[in-house]
Amino acid sequence: MAPQAATVSPETTRDSASLRRQLIAAAARVLRARGLSGLTTREIAKEAGCSDGALYTHFPAKADLLFAVCQERKPDLRALAGDLITRVGSGTVQRNLEAIIRAAQQFYAELAPISAAIASDHDLLMRHRQEMQSRDVGPRQTIAAVAAYIAAEQRIGRVDPQVSPQVVASMLLGTCFAAANIEYVFAMPATGLDNEHYAQALARALWHGMAPKRRKPA
Repeated sequence: MAPQAATVSPETTRDSASLRRQLIAAAARVLRARGLSGLTTREIAKEAGCSDGALYTHFPAKADLLFAVCQERKPDLRALAGDLITRVGSGTVQRNLEAIIRAAQQFYAELAPISAAIASDHDLLMRHRQEMQSRDVGPRQTIAAVAAYIAAEQRIGRVDPQVSPQVVASMLLGTCFAAANIEYVFAMPATGLDNEHYAQALARALWHGMAPKRRKPA
């Protein structure tokens, strides 16, 4: 009898780093589609096209995989918005704000299920906070990037000098964060507007308070 050929499982054809990336990507997709309750090892392995055993080889506990998703699959707002400094002095400030808002909408929509997963597990939340603090990353850096753009426009006279760039950046990003999370939790837009019209309305409202004012001489 001829010897039988050894059965090669799909994961043996993938290197360790590649399989790890696929597991993290699969977990992120399951999390966004089904929420934390649907994030089972069976569903993750099925989505990644590997065995449960291969999953446990890389991530001994589901919490380890979820932490990796939180750290490695978070969207990058600055990448979505592009290099904000290149926008200074080009186009109009209002249009530039619209572009930043649209990037923020996409960012927070992708982040919402991950944020919900982090907040639902105290140990994961503490671990996530420690990681963010050790790397000195988080919302403040994103706000600072938008504020730096507004301050640069302010220096060349395209934004009123009385405006606080930090406050405007906080308002812009905070509003987008709230809208994305309301839509994620309640499955309906926070304002009744679609994203495009909301971006236009928010940019218009912010610009109304930022536009240079003609002041009467004393």
